[in-house]
Amino acid sequence: MFDLRVLYAEDEEQIRNIFERILGKLTKEVYVATNGEEALGLYYEKNPDIIITDVKMPRMTGFEMAAEVRKKDKLIPIVAITAHNETEHFLEAIRLGVTNFLVKPIELEQLKEALVMVGEIVNLQRDNRQKTALLEQYKSAVDAANIVSKADKNGIITYVNELFCNVSGYSKDEIIGKKVFDFEVGEDIDVIKQTFVTMETDGKLSLLATHRKKDGTIARLETNGIFKQIDGKKYIFAFMRDATEKLEIQEKFSALNRQLIEIVKNETQKRLAKDVAFSTVFDIFGTGVAITDGIGGILDLNKEFCNIFKIKNKEDAIGKKLCAVLHNLPIEEADKKFEEVISLTNAFTKSCDRWIDCTSCSSKQFEAEFDVGGKKIYTIANISCYKDKQNDINFVFSITDITAKRELEKKQKQSEKLLISQSRMAAMGEMIGAIAHQWRQPLNLLGILVQDLGFSYSNGDVSKEYIDTLIEDSMKQIGFMSKTIDDFRGFFRTDKMKSDFLLDKKVNESLSMVSGMLKANGIELKSEIQKKPIVVGYPNELSQVVLNLISNAKDAFEDISKTAHRVIEILITADETYGIAQITDNAGGIDEEIIGRIFDPYFTTKEEGKGTGIGLYMSKQIIEQGMQGSISAANGTDGLIVTVEIPKELS
Repeated sequence: MFDLRVLYAEDEEQIRNIFERILGKLTKEVYVATNGEEALGLYYEKNPDIIITDVKMPRMTGFEMAAEVRKKDKLIPIVAITAHNETEHFLEAIRLGVTNFLVKPIELEQLKEALVMVGEIVNLQRDNRQKTALLEQYKSAVDAANIVSKADKNGIITYVNELFCNVSGYSKDEIIGKKVFDFEVGEDIDVIKQTFVTMETDGKLSLLATHRKKDGTIARLETNGIFKQIDGKKYIFAFMRDATEKLEIQEKFSALNRQLIEIVKNETQKRLAKDVAFSTVFDIFGTGVAITDGIGGILDLNKEFCNIFKIKNKEDAIGKKLCAVLHNLPIEEADKKFEEVISLTNAFTKSCDRWIDCTSCSSKQFEAEFDVGGKKIYTIANISCYKDKQNDINFVFSITDITAKRELEKKQKQSEKLLISQSRMAAMGEMIGAIAHQWRQPLNLLGILVQDLGFSYSNGDVSKEYIDTLIEDSMKQIGFMSKTIDDFRGFFRTDKMKSDFLLDKKVNESLSMVSGMLKANGIELKSEIQKKPIVVGYPNELSQVVLNLISNAKDAFEDISKTAHRVIEILITADETYGIAQITDNAGGIDEEIIGRIFDPYFTTKEEGKGTGIGLYMSKQIIEQGMQGSISAANGTDGLIVTVEIPKELS
């Protein structure tokens, strides 16, 4: 059976009934008319694929009816049937563009041959209509997202789209026929002129052009173009984007990319791939695209996909299994790998009725690693599906190479680890210094007690009461030193989970560890507790922050006269959301030109060799990233004010 809808016109009833029955067996559907006028009405109503008509009929002949049809449709196949083998009939048939001419009596094989020929023509017309419709869809999509122009090898503009007119302010009539150079200014004119000189050899154009609008204003347009030969003539197709709206344009380009991936591969699109316009645009996309059938056989690849995976000749890859090409696997293992990947799409393949309706199917995105030439690359992959004309499911793979991004992230993580390590080592150094100051006094007292024991023994003053007092005094100093060890050991223990703690208590514990050091440097420590907030965070890491801030304040006094009254003040308070610790010194503050940089990594105001530049940076990371709080610094009346805010509850 031929997939044809036939309009059959015959005035003789007996012949008409026989042929209606025969055509009903051979074709999909038959519309029958008894004269040319009735046939013309059925043509307008039914829009058939083919017309088979007798020539001689009442009210309107077959040729008269065909002449009216040709006014609307120059391509529909028309088969004329006549009982007269006359030259004038043949000439009239030729004039009307009749596809075939049959002379009565008609043999069935003749009719079948005519239907075979007509069927091929109809199928070709259907494909052409579908091809044209898809090209129109694509053109509309491109026109909607890009500023487009076409010019010949002399630079004369032959086409612009509406977006070009909207951006430039000129109408199409004002643009077409003018030269490209008439709308450009500055040094770009020479670049563009040279581009047209070299278009015989150069296949692509890429530049940032300065375009003069009709109102005299200037627009900077990112321009990408290609040179193509059509009907023996060379043209440049230019796709432009307003650089001032780059983010918006990128979004539109992404949407266009997704649209292309949905429509790029079906049986009709295979033929369209040979079309100049389509194949060019498919290959200039920055995303790698691979099209496979339902079992992983490669149907097509674009240039970016070949570049990512070092495929020298895509024709050698087409027809092979995708996973075999990407993973260098034997066929059976490649099929298994493909099934694992495609299993991600099971949820949306079921809802895919026709490929053109695939916008309702959500694509699946995942990260994938590949070994390409012994080097590992990292990608983001998207999988979409569609059904072709034969109702077979095909797949579209969109691959974006993120190797450079991953390597940068790896370096950043390594840098962060180094900073953390350096910060902890710097803190350890500060702690060792603090321990020395904390232990100096009790060690001195223990030394005196030991010496006193010898002196008292020599004088015969050693009694049980004396020994008891000596032991008690010694144990007090040993207990103090033991508590100091526990405090410092807790400081270097890493907090694994956030916990609730009293802000004032933790700050005072931290201050107790450095009180001896401050006293040794002639610094008075004052503390005021207005409120006692319970905050949520990492207590030991807060101790590190407090130590960094106190240490920086201590170092700032080095430029202050030894006789000056040195003071560090601690204020603990709270608002509705945060517990607040404020540390203020009277060391003179920081230059306003650099105060905004003190939390940057490796930035220090200290002399070379006296500071790492990481203490304040790590303090900021701990408070803001680790605890979702904030830390800031500002100059006060006599020195620096550092404010630390920690959430009172989990965010």
